Amino acid sequence: MPRSVCLLSVLAVLASASVGCKTEDPPALFLDLAYQLRCIDCSPRVADGPIRNLSIVDGEMNSSLSCYSSPSGGTNLLYLELENEEFGLKLTQVRLGANPGDRCEVEIKEGAGNSYRGGCKPVGSDDGAPCEVELTKEGDAIVGTIQCTRVAHTLTPTYTRHFVAPNSEDPVEITIVGCTGF
Repeated sequence: MPRSVCLLSVLAVLASASVGCKTEDPPALFLDLAYQLRCIDCSPRVADGPIRNLSIVDGEMNSSLSCYSSPSGGTNLLYLELENEEFGLKLTQVRLGANPGDRCEVEIKEGAGNSYRGGCKPVGSDDGAPCEVELTKEGDAIVGTIQCTRVAHTLTPTYTRHFVAPNSEDPVEITIVGCTGF
């Protein structure tokens, strides 16, 4: 009988220890950025787009976020998508560092039917691509800047906008936490 009491005691301790040990869920996907699509030198001249000042977690503000990395040629490429009925942002095949790679692309959606898309170039380059993207990993976060000059409308390429920090011509600062695969 003492053996069964001892066995029950051990099982009770193990059961309580397993209840006390829990695995933490990965952090929620979080995105922080403030931007504006501006008509700095466009023709015909139109009003700048609304200021988007976003600090959101996936699912907030009727928005959907996804972010992950995919290995390619010995490096990880970042894919980020923010979807909302009123606005959106998509980064595809972005290599971390000052050279985002020649397959990198930025797409910005603003309002119904307005989408602007452009390729990326290394920061400070004279390359003809409209967007400069520089992202780095800092701890659990991906941080950096994005700036597009004269990024073309997907349906009417003669219409261009600047993707910049609000009321300026400065790059957009971005922070992403919870992106899987990094």
